Amino acid sequence: MKNQFWSRRDRDTLQRAITPDRSGFRAMEQQSPEQLSLKVVNLRKWLPVRLGLVASPLSSRANYVKAVDGVSFGIGRKEIIGLAGASGSGKTTTGRSILRLTERTGGEVVLDGQSITNASQDELKRIYRRRMQMIYQDPYASLNPRWTVGRLVSEGVNLLGLAESESDRLQMVCNALEDVGLKPPESFVEIYPHQLSGGQRQRVSIARALVVKPQFMVADEPVSMLDASIRMSILNLLQQLRDRTGISFLYITHDLASMRYVCDRAAVMYLGKIVEMATSDVLVRDPAHPYTRALIDALPDPDPDIPSGKVTIGGEIPNPSRLPTGCNFHPRCPRMKGRALCSETAPELTEIAPGHYASCHFWCEK
Repeated sequence: MKNQFWSRRDRDTLQRAITPDRSGFRAMEQQSPEQLSLKVVNLRKWLPVRLGLVASPLSSRANYVKAVDGVSFGIGRKEIIGLAGASGSGKTTTGRSILRLTERTGGEVVLDGQSITNASQDELKRIYRRRMQMIYQDPYASLNPRWTVGRLVSEGVNLLGLAESESDRLQMVCNALEDVGLKPPESFVEIYPHQLSGGQRQRVSIARALVVKPQFMVADEPVSMLDASIRMSILNLLQQLRDRTGISFLYITHDLASMRYVCDRAAVMYLGKIVEMATSDVLVRDPAHPYTRALIDALPDPDPDIPSGKVTIGGEIPNPSRLPTGCNFHPRCPRMKGRALCSETAPELTEIAPGHYASCHFWCEK
């Protein structure tokens, strides 16, 4: 809202956007503060749509791309939560907004009982950057090809001033490389990213985040750029780090199979909103939302002779700057069948079974 090109009408609309709601809070509030590592409350990231530097004079109201729109959840200590959905659903923006790599429009993020929403840049650097880290999707693009592995991994140590001497810095780098399975670590310190395989590069990316000893990590599709043969080793590594160090993870993915394997709980996003949340096994075995079911049915069946009875959804994803009224999914939903409720009223994320939440008026229909 500091942008000088934002009109008063834009600010009024955004002020309404940051008003908290209670949708999806119950799952989070059932956990005590001591059990939670991270709490996200009504997180929103709206991006104004412009024609040039000013709003369109043909528009009767300001338009926004609601990249993240009212997302709430909690992550327990030593827990891995998955965030799944198609490209453009808001998964990565949610992770970046939590870490304040992009500033939110509204909502609150609480880390270990302390709100980081209004923390200054100095406080972020001194206190929170060490405690929250990110593993990026593409190890080929996220690693500077002109830096050695030792310099890449030690970058956070240098920026945060965590080492008292060069020997301490080297020891921290070697410990991190060994923790991610690059052994002997001394043999990797002086080599460059182009000398590594794809799996080794991703392990270097994990070591770069791990070296500062964080308590929470966002893993943004950490295996999507890797061969299928080495994906399992990276997923096993994340679980081992969780068990050994107590780190909590937000695991962002479009692959529900890997989500089920590595995550304790999982949520599915569609057009900026969480439409279903449950334990990963329940979400895959008994999905309540038609979009979740369609994602699961899109997975290849190992036996093509078995009748599928799969859910199919038609049409295309709506223009994110001009979302449909009511439920965002209703133009493509096989359950709507002309029901006015779906097109007029947006469903809330409601508990339909213990620990299982869905945003659908007719979730009981299979």
